[in-house]
Amino acid sequence: MHRNVRRIILLRHGESVGNVDATIYGKMPDNQQDLTSWGKEQAVRAGRRLRTIVGTEDVRFFISPYKRSHQTFQRMADCLRDEQYSYIEDPRLREQDWGNFQDLKRMAEQQKERRR
Repeated sequence: MHRNVRRIILLRHGESVGNVDATIYGKMPDNQQDLTSWGKEQAVRAGRRLRTIVGTEDVRFFISPYKRSHQTFQRMADCLRDEQYSYIEDPRLREQDWGNFQDLKRMAEQQKERRR
């Protein structure tokens, strides 16, 4: 059964622990970082919004193998009917793992400057 694509909706994962605490990258692998409570709420809100956009249309998710991506997907999918969605995990969607060579103090200063 071939279906024409009607739309493409791009969405980034919800807020992760690394988005809140940059030092976590030195303690936990990037691909294992969880969503924060707010990130989980963001995912639910995104799922509800997606439901209003797509109505009864079928939805296919393409997700990265990262934990936060799976957590975002699951919370969004919970807002849809089980038979309405499918997903494909694609490792090409993950971030590049080059290690974190950034100076934490300098990163904090840059983040503070961006918020001004």
